[in-house]
Amino acid sequence: MSAYLSAVRWGLVDVTLRSEDNHGPWLPLIEGQSHMAFVQRIVDDAQKDPYYDIVGILTLEDIIEEIIQSEILDETDIIS
Repeated sequence: MSAYLSAVRWGLVDVTLRSEDNHGPWLPLIEGQSHMAFVQRIVDDAQKDPYYDIVGILTLEDIIEEIIQSEILDETDIIS
């Protein structure tokens, strides 16, 4: 069962896949060590302490689509 469990990956919305200086949190996805990560942003409200807000999910499929510059269609996609 432990073969199916992996650490949850987190990354900031400001760090892009195309960042040449540092792939940072996206490196495990790029290297195929993980298939999904949460994308978060820092909410800095002057009246409260800063906190993280989840704004999306990045999948290995998203990375592959960026590389090949085409959308991947699978059995769950509806073609109109």
